[in-house]
Amino acid sequence: MIRSKMERVRGGRDWFGPATSSNRAFDEYREETLKRLEDEQREFKDFLARLRFAKDRAEFDQFMADRRRPSGVNRVWTPRWKQGVFRWVQAMWSGAFVCPAS
Repeated sequence: MIRSKMERVRGGRDWFGPATSSNRAFDEYREETLKRLEDEQREFKDFLARLRFAKDRAEFDQFMADRRRPSGVNRVWTPRWKQGVFRWVQAMWSGAFVCPAS
């Protein structure tokens, strides 16, 4: 993804082969850095997917708990974002939730 953006910036033109700086050490460093950034980006997207899954799970659990509660019981309204927040944050940091394959 990062590489494709770099290609667009350069216009995607490689008239004389791949773009190099004519410094092999820098080229290797640049390639390693791009690979590391792409890996970090993929890991971050996976983290966000797990976070969304945990939040959805917490909201669903809260929905099911509310549904099981007898209708005559008065309950205090809680903002939706607060419902189950502690549970899903705790689950995220403990690694209990794993994102399903996309």
